[in-house]
Amino acid sequence: MVLWAYKTACKKLTRQTPFRLVYGQEAVMLMEYIVLSLRIIAITDMSDSDMLKERMSQILALEEEKFIAGFDQKVQNKREKT
Repeated sequence: MVLWAYKTACKKLTRQTPFRLVYGQEAVMLMEYIVLSLRIIAITDMSDSDMLKERMSQILALEEEKFIAGFDQKVQNKREKT
């Protein structure tokens, strides 16, 4: 449970959760499948082409977020060295 909390908590330096940086989306708890969340409903009601477009936009956004997180980390490391 502690590891799950760590992976899904937003980090100050990157402004992202470790889970999101690795998998490209926020973690979905099992309870969200039992009591349907808007996120699950949105994913399951899409056609294949819509889902592919949505996933591609998520991947592009993730790449941008990874770049920004890496840049922020480099800036922070330079500040700490000076």
